[in-house]
Amino acid sequence: MAYFDHLLDEKGDICTDEEAVIAVVDVGGHTTDIAVVQPGGNISRDRSSSIPLGILKYIERVQELVLQSHKIRITNKHVNTAIQNNGIVNIRGQREDLSPYLSSASEIIVRELRAQVAQVLGDDTDVDCILYVGGGAKVLGRTLSQHPNVVIPNEPHYANARGARSEEH
Repeated sequence: MAYFDHLLDEKGDICTDEEAVIAVVDVGGHTTDIAVVQPGGNISRDRSSSIPLGILKYIERVQELVLQSHKIRITNKHVNTAIQNNGIVNIRGQREDLSPYLSSASEIIVRELRAQVAQVLGDDTDVDCILYVGGGAKVLGRTLSQHPNVVIPNEPHYANARGARSEEH
């Protein structure tokens, strides 16, 4: 569905090269789903897979980094609050800036994610763009976008829903 969000504009008109090969990478909670869409919308089954790496691994990594540095165990809620508030969160009544930990964890997880995506894609010289979507793309977007041929749509966590809607038109 995210493919159609990328391919079609709000009116349902084609706004992307129909001959492009697009790797759709949907970063979810527990897993990341990868589908290579060939021209004409055909999915390359041998280059599509699901890998056991999602945004929850990022949250765990932030928690580990904070524990190593501050000897404090923080919850998923703390991490989610920090993500929403540019790194700022209250821990035990103290205002803390977790942005360095968010950034470090993002770099670590993106490096691992890109390596696993590359393994699934194999020779990716024919891939015109790697389209990252899902809630994980929203969180990791800044780090992901530093790499070539990566596209992250506005509000990537809604890309599948928008794609389903535009496919109906």
